Amino acid sequence: TISRFLSALTCDDVLHLNRLILTLALDYIRTNHIDTVMLDVDSTHCDTFGHQEAASFNAHYGVTGFHPLVAYIAQLNLLLGIKQRPGNQYTSTGVKEFLAPIFAAFCELPFDVQLILRGDSGFATPELYTLCEFYDVKYVIRLKRNAALDQLADEFTPVVPKHFDQNSVIYGEFNYAAKSWSIDRRVLVKSTHQVGELFFERQYVVTNMTEAGVKLLYLAYQKRGAMENLIKESKAGFFMDKTNSHTFTANAARATISGIAYNLIALMKLMALPKEQRNTTISTLRFQIFHVAGKLARHAGKIIIHLAQSNVFSQQIEALLANIHTLSPLVTN
Repeated sequence: TISRFLSALTCDDVLHLNRLILTLALDYIRTNHIDTVMLDVDSTHCDTFGHQEAASFNAHYGVTGFHPLVAYIAQLNLLLGIKQRPGNQYTSTGVKEFLAPIFAAFCELPFDVQLILRGDSGFATPELYTLCEFYDVKYVIRLKRNAALDQLADEFTPVVPKHFDQNSVIYGEFNYAAKSWSIDRRVLVKSTHQVGELFFERQYVVTNMTEAGVKLLYLAYQKRGAMENLIKESKAGFFMDKTNSHTFTANAARATISGIAYNLIALMKLMALPKEQRNTTISTLRFQIFHVAGKLARHAGKIIIHLAQSNVFSQQIEALLANIHTLSPLVTN
């Protein structure tokens, strides 16, 4: 039945399901009046093991499958959207079409929200910079190292360290415009020397944040690594990478429905679990809360859950249910 349901869905249905993912996140932001959102964008890989439509070999991962785009809210662990793509697509292919509806939806909120976008060097593309600048989205995106950047960095950061017996880090910045850019942009450089190495190792990021310090922006960028845990949870816990349908649309729909399930559980953790349990994985929640021995009974117009007296998580389940009962409806429109 589920397979027939997925096969009957169209591309428009997938877009509507994706809109539901975004709506769940936006309603939480609206309800809690969150005015600053750290948005992480990335691509991942979903392996295929048959003759699925649009499955292609990806040289970076060395396997055949799909190569979807995903976007998460870093501080809330909420998913904003997923865009399924053939496996041979480059990291940033279609990112403008993917993020534009998300940016536009934030503009429709009844108060101003400052979006800050983080991305690796695969998203260092002028169309993404322009899109962010159009919607007044701040961004910190890594740049691939090249000779032009190194030449500019040589003017104020050393190539060879003065002291080889100690670690050192030097931060700097300069204005730079690649040939494909229409304007100069602020580029930050971090030169790192490890004991025993002959030269500094340099890393570059481009940003439109003009007031924040270089070190602060680098620290903020480095925290985007936590997004890998969110992708891992979406795959291992909600089977977002399951690709056992023959058609591309059906597999895209399956991934999107997994994204909806992910957000529902993420919202439950944000709204009904203690703060120290908000990073609990879905596998732990299934073991402690969902997959437990019990019996449902109806009495006096109520549904009563009977749990075994030996259940060691009974108090946790009772506290969760009590918190859920005190919640007001999340969706306000």
